[in-house]
Amino acid sequence: MITTEIYKDKSKLIDELFFICLVASIVTLPFSMRINSIAIFTLSFVWLIQNSFSRLLNTLKSNKLFYLNVSLYLVTLASMLYTQNKAYGKFELEKQFSLLLFPIIAASSKALTTKKINRLLWAFLLANFILGATGLLYATYCYIRYELNYFFYHDLVTLFNFHATYYSIYLMLSICIVIHLYHNDPVVSNRFRKASLFILVAFFTLLIFLLSIRFIIVFFCFGALVGIVIYAIKKRNLLLGIVLICGFAGLVYFAISKNTVLKARLMQIKENHKYEFSELNIYNGFTTRLAQWECSYIIIKKQPLFGVGIGDTQDELQVEYKKNFLHYSFKDKFNAHNQYFQTTLGLGLVGLVTLVSTLLVAVIVAYRRRNFLYLAFIIIFSACCLTESTLCTQYGVVFYAFFNSFFAFKMLGGNKSIELNGN
Repeated sequence: MITTEIYKDKSKLIDELFFICLVASIVTLPFSMRINSIAIFTLSFVWLIQNSFSRLLNTLKSNKLFYLNVSLYLVTLASMLYTQNKAYGKFELEKQFSLLLFPIIAASSKALTTKKINRLLWAFLLANFILGATGLLYATYCYIRYELNYFFYHDLVTLFNFHATYYSIYLMLSICIVIHLYHNDPVVSNRFRKASLFILVAFFTLLIFLLSIRFIIVFFCFGALVGIVIYAIKKRNLLLGIVLICGFAGLVYFAISKNTVLKARLMQIKENHKYEFSELNIYNGFTTRLAQWECSYIIIKKQPLFGVGIGDTQDELQVEYKKNFLHYSFKDKFNAHNQYFQTTLGLGLVGLVTLVSTLLVAVIVAYRRRNFLYLAFIIIFSACCLTESTLCTQYGVVFYAFFNSFFAFKMLGGNKSIELNGN
């Protein structure tokens, strides 16, 4: 009897430690890659203690969704058979290991309670709030002390050496999480707490506009307008919908008019949206990206079915950048800045079909489960893949692997927890 009680206490302690490590694996991501890597390693170690090998095999055998979620990593691994630059290929495999690790952990670990699911979501919100608030405080300090303007673009997150694009992606998901918690978390019951969530949404929206990522802002505005239309339809109030759309449009116009950095970045597209591969050509951020995509397409045409292999993608891009006078892209070794191009470069049409299939099935699963938070996450990630090679950085690959696995295996719909089979 005493032995049984000790076993239960030990098991409970390990479960709590596992959850703490799970939270740490996502909240540390914006702040420090090194600390985030340590958190993920610790999570893996605790998971090994928590699970028996036989239980792991039984779980994974019956979980078709698991195999789909790890398929992209397996295809990437297979490309090592024909890639030339083995050293860089190994580096990419290490960087993308989360695509294999998180599905295994999420699919085989114990089910999370509703309370723990919500606590994890709150922790992610808190991390993004702290990052944004600290960035604004630091920008204010620099302005007062040195008369430097650190309120916009990458400068806003320079204190943490973070990337404005990825923080914008995190913020969009954070807004979706706030909406989810507003409707599903029992903790959000009184008016004061509900009002606090509205303030949090306003704060995250402000940060998105300060970060000045063009595609993110356009996508965010489109999503917000769709949300307003859906809300007005549910309320069966056309006038309310018109008022909200006009009000939102006015706020967006005001935000852009007061943001000199964003205005300048938008004007780049209007003033110079054409380019040619010439040494005399002057590229801006927009035309550089277009040129990178064309270089990617040139390489893809040479090896369309299986690609050049995960280890040779950057080498091949460097050759095209140099040949076509993209000096800045060559110097900084830019990737394709489009995950669909990036995947096709390394893995060919086989890899592209695998990636797109994974995302489409996730959309179907999320819709069938009525899990609109999962659906929003997949839509946000899929859209951002158009302008970023999101699986080429730890900020992107851990973010995707963690939340995709978490939503797929730990949330059934609304805020219900699910069992291990992922059904």
